[in-house]
Amino acid sequence: MKILLVDDHGIMRAGVRTLILHAYPHAEIIEAGHAEQAIQLADGHRPDLIFLDLSIPQHAGAIESVEIGLNTLTQLRESELIAPVVVMSGDKSRDIVDMVLMRGASSFVPKTASQEVMFEAIRRALGGGVYLPGDEHAGITDGQSDAGLSE
Repeated sequence: MKILLVDDHGIMRAGVRTLILHAYPHAEIIEAGHAEQAIQLADGHRPDLIFLDLSIPQHAGAIESVEIGLNTLTQLRESELIAPVVVMSGDKSRDIVDMVLMRGASSFVPKTASQEVMFEAIRRALGGGVYLPGDEHAGITDGQSDAGLSE
């Protein structure tokens, strides 16, 4: 199984990579640090699953934004790729969850979620389902993201 992991923070990629390999030791993980690289790697490697940080830069050295993440999600879903996309974000507001679902995400995982939530999101996405953690699992809120929580 090939997984494309997109996050502009190397330490986040390392942590998510470790968790994925714990559950799927034979997975091939391809990493991208920005939107342009993500699109290029998705086209070249044809992953089975994509993990996408919602707030990413367009290219190396650029400023990250949610809009770029949303546009990247749209591009991935409108391409010929059939890989499900699991979106990760530090912003767990209901508005964000609704936006990523409208753009075609298969699952939403708040960065504050447990590893069990991430594993369930992977299982459902790979099985063709949608995963939205309930309030009791990951703390999706109706308001804005937590103060001080960063991407």
